[in-house]
Amino acid sequence: MISDQARRLLEELHGQLPGEGNRERLRLLGELGEVAVLPALLPLALRSVDAIATLARLLEGQPASLVCRLDGVIRAYLCIGGQVDWDSLSLERLRELGDLPGGEWLLAAVCSHRNGRLREGAVRRLAESMTSGQEIAYLVTRLNDWVGPVRQAAAEALGTRLTDSLAARFVECLPFLERIPGRPDQLAFLEQIRAFISRPEHLESALSSPDRELRQSALRASELSEALLRRALGDGEQTIQAWALRQLPQVQVSPAFREELLDDSRSAVRRAGILAGPGLAPERSGLLLDKSPKVRAIAQSRFAHLDLAEFYRQRLPQKAALAGLGETGRAEDAGLLLPFCRHSRVAVRALARLDRDGHLEELLRLLVAEPELAKEAFRALIPVAGRVTGPLSQLAVSESTPPHSRILALDLLERGDKWESLALLLELRQLALLQRWWQHYNRRQVRPRPLQLQRARQALASLEADEFAELRQLLNSLGE
Repeated sequence: MISDQARRLLEELHGQLPGEGNRERLRLLGELGEVAVLPALLPLALRSVDAIATLARLLEGQPASLVCRLDGVIRAYLCIGGQVDWDSLSLERLRELGDLPGGEWLLAAVCSHRNGRLREGAVRRLAESMTSGQEIAYLVTRLNDWVGPVRQAAAEALGTRLTDSLAARFVECLPFLERIPGRPDQLAFLEQIRAFISRPEHLESALSSPDRELRQSALRASELSEALLRRALGDGEQTIQAWALRQLPQVQVSPAFREELLDDSRSAVRRAGILAGPGLAPERSGLLLDKSPKVRAIAQSRFAHLDLAEFYRQRLPQKAALAGLGETGRAEDAGLLLPFCRHSRVAVRALARLDRDGHLEELLRLLVAEPELAKEAFRALIPVAGRVTGPLSQLAVSESTPPHSRILALDLLERGDKWESLALLLELRQLALLQRWWQHYNRRQVRPRPLQLQRARQALASLEADEFAELRQLLNSLGE
């Protein structure tokens, strides 16, 4: 984004003749340091030495990641036509401008011109006039140029720069080099560059770069090893950690590193640690009590030779043991969980998992417990809501039912049999829920049974609300 001050300076500069006022504006524009002004500054640089100096000030020292993006920005802004000075630029004029102080930076920008001959000329002149290494990013962007001579000129210039002293400049371009597929005539050269960059001594600095994208590219270009994955797992970026976990199965990890993984505070890393080897030592049975369900599930597969249910029975009432018994126990183990259901949501969840049908009364009683337990009981009752409409109706109308429990009971009633819930909602005069029932009505759903239809009609007859005229019409039509 361009600041208001920079935008105002550009508006004052365009169309003006060179002068002291413009020199001051260009100086201020350079001090702002906003690279986003470059596309608008380029036409000015073709007719002003001061503008070239400002351009050089803005471009010098910019990272390769920005240079690669800048190519697309310049083309998008200036390749649509309408910029007379830029569009009419000639090779002769480009040579003259390239010899001016700071002209090498103008050449770097012209490498993104829409005219292929100008791009080729700019690439060749840039390779001659700049040898500091900052030109490498501009040359690399042209390796994927759609004009063959431009690609060839860039490859020739880069081929002479594949030296250890300039390796860091090539490494900075690694994210861009990863993305480009490469033209057929440059595939071999691209592979040569990637092989040069991938040397461990060249990638070391990129692995510690503050640029996340560059670190990711450097990791992908490095040879997989335990040390590399340890480094990636210690990175602060979650995307890099996730990449390391995906690569872990391809590396033979040492027992010491696996122990580090198993003791990690991140559940995803602990899972990877379990999967990193064929089995687990008996002293690692504590992973069966991991707080993460996914870690417990993988650990259970590794300790399948044990009586897992008995393991968890002996460790009640630990929270992980309650959850583990629900995952590995049998229906008869549900009785062991009952004493803990009044205090633990995990126990309620495990009870429903082991024997929901055999403990419907207990789940209904929990529906009037404190809110957290009531919500867990509510989730457990959703699949069987249609079978407990009677008790739910009583909870919904009872004055002693806590407000949160009444809401949950009504919600369960609505989730049961469509026509049964309609009759109940009409009898309970739940107008808001009736509106929602009507909004979700589907004419293709199962037709009501005669008793359900009769009950719904009788309940609707006692309501005087005009907004249910369409519902009354529906019920009348279903009996025809």
